[in-house]
Amino acid sequence: MQTTARLWRMCGAASVLWMIVPAGPSAAKTTVPSARREIQAIYNKIDAALARKDVDTIADFNTDDCAFYGPNGRLLSSDGGRQELVDLLENIDTFQRTAVITGFTGSDAEATVTVKDHTVQATKNNINGRAIRLVTDEVFREYWIKTDDGWKRKRSRETKSKVALHKNF
Repeated sequence: MQTTARLWRMCGAASVLWMIVPAGPSAAKTTVPSARREIQAIYNKIDAALARKDVDTIADFNTDDCAFYGPNGRLLSSDGGRQELVDLLENIDTFQRTAVITGFTGSDAEATVTVKDHTVQATKNNINGRAIRLVTDEVFREYWIKTDDGWKRKRSRETKSKVALHKNF
C-alpha cells in the first residue's frame, strides 16, 4: 500500500488509477486475432477520417465517457478531446496519420492495445506565411470494449512522444 501511495503522490490520481484499476472482470489475457484485426481496421478508418478532417467519424469510435490522458496525467473527457481535435484540425492544411498496433491483449469483448502513431501535419507560419511541417511519433496504450455498435475506445493514454518541426520544407 505504501508503494501505491507513493505512486499516487508522484504521478497524480489519474495516472495511478490507470495502472491499478483492473481492465474488467472478463479480461482474458489472450490474443484474439479477429479482435486485433477489427481494431486495426478502426485505426485505419480513423487515419482516413483525420486526413478528411472528419471529427464526427473519429468521435463515433469512442464511448461517450471515453477518457484521454496525456503523458503528464492530464485528463480530457470525450468532449474535451473532441474539441481539442477540432481546434487542431482547423489550424492545419494537411494531416496524415498512420496508426499501427504493436501490442494486443484481450478477448472478443475487451482489449488493451499498444498503438504507435506516425503523424505529419503541414501548415503555414502565422507570422511569415512560410510552410511548416510537424512530424510526431507517439505511443498510446488504449482500452477498447465491444458494444452492440462494434468496438469503442474507452480510455487512451499517451505514453511516449517525439516531435520534430521542419521549417520551409
